[in-house]
Amino acid sequence: MEEKTTRIELRLTPKEKDKIKNLAACCNLSTSEYLRQRALGFVPNTVQPDVFYFFYNQLCTLCNSIENSVTADTEQQIVNLAKDIHTQLLTTQKQNKKEIVQEVMQWQQQASGQ
Repeated sequence: MEEKTTRIELRLTPKEKDKIKNLAACCNLSTSEYLRQRALGFVPNTVQPDVFYFFYNQLCTLCNSIENSVTADTEQQIVNLAKDIHTQLLTTQKQNKKEIVQEVMQWQQQASGQ
C-alpha cells in the first residue's frame, strides 16, 4: 500500500465536523478514511449489527439444507437474494461522476434551506 504523505485541509463548521465524524464512526472508519473514500467516489457501508450476520448465516444455512428439495428456479431466486443482500449491505460501492454531482447538489440545497 502506498504511503500517504500529502495533506488536504478544509474548513468546516463544528456542526459539519460532528456530522462527518458521526458518519465515519457509523462506517467504523477514521474521519480521514471516510473522507478519502467519499472523495474517490466510494460509498462506505455502515457497520451492520450482529443480528444481521446471524440472519444472513441462517439464510445461507437454510439454502444449503433445502438444496435438493427445491426447483432450480426457486434455488436461483434464493441465491440471487443472498447475493443481493451481500452486495447491497456488505460491499463498498463506487459512485459515478453523475451520481456524485447529484448528491452534492442535494447537500447544497439542504444546506441552503431550499
